[in-house]
Amino acid sequence: MAPNLKHIDLVGLASTEDEVTKSNQIWAEYIASANPHYMATPVSTFEYLHIDRRVPPGIPRLRFENDLRFMFAALKPLKYLRVCSPRDMTIMHEIFAHHGKALRGLILEPVIPGGQRPEEIRPLYSVLHNKDLIELASHAPLLEELRLPIRRSLGDETECQLYEALGKFPALHSLILDLDCNPRDSMARDWNQFSEQTPKLPIKDVFINAAVDGTQAKAIWGVIDSSSGGKRLRKLRISIIGFHGLEREDGEVARRLARSFLISRSILCTNAHMKIREIEKGEIELQTARQLEYDWDEVFELSKRLQEVIAFLWLSRSEEVTWDFDWKSFPLQEEKTRNG
Repeated sequence: MAPNLKHIDLVGLASTEDEVTKSNQIWAEYIASANPHYMATPVSTFEYLHIDRRVPPGIPRLRFENDLRFMFAALKPLKYLRVCSPRDMTIMHEIFAHHGKALRGLILEPVIPGGQRPEEIRPLYSVLHNKDLIELASHAPLLEELRLPIRRSLGDETECQLYEALGKFPALHSLILDLDCNPRDSMARDWNQFSEQTPKLPIKDVFINAAVDGTQAKAIWGVIDSSSGGKRLRKLRISIIGFHGLEREDGEVARRLARSFLISRSILCTNAHMKIREIEKGEIELQTARQLEYDWDEVFELSKRLQEVIAFLWLSRSEEVTWDFDWKSFPLQEEKTRNG
């Protein structure tokens, strides 16, 4: 029974209730017949767990959630946890209450469902509020590495409070943020289908959320770093998600705005300045060059609707806005307040 086993992935093990029941029976029979010598190190010694919380077809959601609760309660405190989940944060609070003091690394990963329509491939994840993060931080004194999705909201006070809350993790030094530029609030009963009644975010707001440049990346670092006391944070990676769920033309504009940055600071120098570099830049430039070719060939020009939106946001003086328009990020609310 692999006495030194410390890592396990629980993803897509069964697709129907009958398969789950059969799988459980097989495991129960196997464990019962195993040599007791190999059972000296039981499942409870796992240090790393990756679990996909999408409910398998045919399994009642409440039953699935209860099974997860029992499983986590039976495990000894985990050091590393990766959860793919479109559900609420309730179970995460329970997990942290039991495992938080031992956790060194946590990944809350968005699920990107398959689909034919753009609205069907939006990232799904547990919605985090600043109170959630503050409570989780109080249960995780040793957490050093964290990755999670953040809903952008035009850099307003609510968004800034999320960044401030991230600074409350006492030992956090490496952070990856997946910033959702196109969040949607409601989901239909089926986990990967959005309700038709869910209001769409105005495309102007999506572009503001997607437009992250080096200036804004450093501003986000600054809010988190100031909240933590300005000493602990060593690495911050920022990426944009959500633009794949847009219609083709809107998605192309958002993709060009969506940049990724890595900010780092040396731990050897107490007063070291942070360094910032854009990552995945070559891929973005290649895709943009291809789009410019389309534009020049008049195969896929920007519509008047989008030209007006872009001109409104970035005050273009040209008569016609093309794919190579100039832009810059909008300041966070905290910057506006600080600068009067």
